[in-house]
Amino acid sequence: MSFLIIVFGWLHVFFAVGWIGGALLMTLVLEQSFRTLSPSTVAEFTNRFMPRFGVVMGVFSTLTIVFGAPLFYTMTGGRFFEDAMGRADRRWNGARISCSE
Repeated sequence: MSFLIIVFGWLHVFFAVGWIGGALLMTLVLEQSFRTLSPSTVAEFTNRFMPRFGVVMGVFSTLTIVFGAPLFYTMTGGRFFEDAMGRADRRWNGARISCSE
């Protein structure tokens, strides 16, 4: 196995787990706890917590994608729409990536 695949794979999974873990913490733990607190306590906690949490979630989600793209490229050898023999992969049916359409 290629060293780059190991590095990109590990980093991609690490940041994805952090991203999903943060989302689960927010939805399963914190939101349930807020129901038992007073509105002023919830507002104070939210004002202190959410700016940092938003930054961390933004960084983790961005780095998940940033390391996922080179992982995909490394694993496919840059052949996004070709099979191992270099032929166009019929599953994509001639699709191409374009931002202008």
